[in-house]
Amino acid sequence: MLLQKRIQPIAKALGITVPVTFQVLRRSCTTRNQKNGSLKDVQVHMGHGSIETTGNVYMMEIPDSVAQMVALDVTDVMGSVQ
Repeated sequence: MLLQKRIQPIAKALGITVPVTFQVLRRSCTTRNQKNGSLKDVQVHMGHGSIETTGNVYMMEIPDSVAQMVALDVTDVMGSVQ
């Protein structure tokens, strides 16, 4: 219900054309948090029984240079947060 009533309309308004599912949200969360804690921290947060599931299935490595570029792009579009 939350997905259909809140999240999918936001995705549509943002022009996201791929299906937004809870699986997509979980994988995105795992990838975003790779630099915010250890792989073990992310595994515990996601509730995975195996660290291999977290690292090999859910997480996609994002090089630092890409993360910096995205951060600069977000700041450029949204402005700096005060």
